Amino acid sequence: MTFNPLMGKVVTEVLNDLSPNPSVVELGNQRFTVTDDTLKDIIASVRYRSQTDLPALEKILKTPKKEREPLTESFYHALGFKKFVAIDVNHKFGSIAMDLNFDIRTHYNYREVFDLVTNNGTGEHILNQQAIFKNCHDLCAVNGLMVHIMPFVNWVNHGFFNFHPVLYADLAAANQYDMIKLSLANRWGSQVSVDILNSDNHSIRKMNPYLKRIPGYSYYHSRTLLKRLGRLPLEEFLTDIKLPVRGHLLAAAVDQLTESDPSTKTHSNIMIVAVLRKTKAQEFVVPMQGKYVRDIEEKAIQTTYQSQKATPVGVQTEHIH
Repeated sequence: MTFNPLMGKVVTEVLNDLSPNPSVVELGNQRFTVTDDTLKDIIASVRYRSQTDLPALEKILKTPKKEREPLTESFYHALGFKKFVAIDVNHKFGSIAMDLNFDIRTHYNYREVFDLVTNNGTGEHILNQQAIFKNCHDLCAVNGLMVHIMPFVNWVNHGFFNFHPVLYADLAAANQYDMIKLSLANRWGSQVSVDILNSDNHSIRKMNPYLKRIPGYSYYHSRTLLKRLGRLPLEEFLTDIKLPVRGHLLAAAVDQLTESDPSTKTHSNIMIVAVLRKTKAQEFVVPMQGKYVRDIEEKAIQTTYQSQKATPVGVQTEHIH
């Protein structure tokens, strides 16, 4: 796993959404690979924050690139984080050795909570996805943030899974998370927000009458997003894998990302970035894909997914095929 330019930018972006001098836990020990240009941009953006240790950031910038890999913790401390922990299957870079395929609260009795939890290029390598999302939930303090940066388009033979916006929409619905950010990105830090479906865009609403604004959220339920794929994204760059569906809205976001950063044409792996705020002290709720919640007939099963029925994020639209 690498703490790349994208991760550096995302962490910097969410600083104002965290409490002063926050704590952070990372799933996977991250090799620090933030580029000089990105470090300079970050330094400029945080220069006037009282918690920023500018000399420490400048020291990282002056460190030869081949010697930067162990500096992820130093980067967090330079931004004002009071505590840093990483969890992996080994002790590299000082990480705690735990198997993320397990529920670490019950398996290891690990109960510490943090202001920021990051799942940056780790979860796709873990088979037990329920454990990954429950661990993130349990590790996160109330009002803390969870950052997921996961593979979206391409990434052939990279890990076990690629991830899609509908997952984060229904995850947020089931657990009453606030969605702080949902975007597509490349590793260099270029991003395109998935909230390009603005409620004031009447032409888009006319094209899809099922679009509904989600109160308190800056995006639309991903099932309606997935209804409008424009043209096949990255068509000239994909060889071994093709997206099978046309008319997909997210294609426009991928195209926009490609146009805004030509490096995407060369490095066509696209990531999805989701930042979620934990709003309540409650047990983790396993989400069901929202469009199927209304199909549940057994009351015992309905009770399990009641939280998704109580919020417009999950299921309050008609089936769209």
